[in-house]
Amino acid sequence: MIKNTYGLIVASLVITFFIVIQTTVSNILWLKEMGLPTPFSLFIDNSFHDLSYMGALLLPLTLVGFLFCLLTIKFSLRYFGVERGLSYALSGFLYTALLIFILPLFIGGNDMISGARSEYGKMYILLIGLTGGYLFSILTKK
Repeated sequence: MIKNTYGLIVASLVITFFIVIQTTVSNILWLKEMGLPTPFSLFIDNSFHDLSYMGALLLPLTLVGFLFCLLTIKFSLRYFGVERGLSYALSGFLYTALLIFILPLFIGGNDMISGARSEYGKMYILLIGLTGGYLFSILTKK
């Protein structure tokens, strides 16, 4: 139980961290495309700001959403016999897919995560979820 809680917290922190950093990079690149100056200090300042504010909002959502997806996958493992590492990776993928595709439907069609506005951003965030789920499987091996 403690191992599962530890794995959930660490995987959720990793997922949240990389989603927030990806969003910061996406915003900085947009500023650069608009012709505005984008020194490296702007990236550092915005990263700390986004981690403290957006990360504080996204982490509880990640903990609850990822836990829901993990429980759903764990329940379905009993019936389908999928390999454990792959199934937990799919749960991370499922969580991020819900976050970037389904959640905007409930908040007026606006992307909650600005880094998910482009197709590359969506693919990167889905890859983050896949990696976070696989990390969970590694951290909770028996």
